[in-house]
Amino acid sequence: ANFPLILILAMIVMAATAPFKDVLPQPSHPINEMMGSGSGPWTMFLAGTAAVLLAPILEELAFRGIFFPPLAACLIQGFVFAAIHPQGLPAIPMLMVIGVTGAFVAWKEGSLLPAMVMHAAHNFTILMIGMRVI
Repeated sequence: ANFPLILILAMIVMAATAPFKDVLPQPSHPINEMMGSGSGPWTMFLAGTAAVLLAPILEELAFRGIFFPPLAACLIQGFVFAAIHPQGLPAIPMLMVIGVTGAFVAWKEGSLLPAMVMHAAHNFTILMIGMRVI
């Protein structure tokens, strides 16, 4: 559900930050770097499991389970959720969308489980794109 918004925001942020690409740090993520470094299959499996299972469960419990209810909390937890990720400043708007979407899904469904599934599906998709599988 949040993927089209993230793609649109990514294009906007990329266009807006293009003039500053030499000044801004390059976005990176430890799992992407690990995948690109030719790590063995066991390491890739563990990193993938952490990204697709552990991170969504723990992050949804923390950010949607603890920080949620009203709109202000939704936006604040979305920002904090974005800020803990190491992808860099240009990724913050997209990560905030994921955080706010997760909060909305958790609120609408009355459970964290759908937000965890959405988060896991998002991480899985990004991981597959990073591995050039899809």
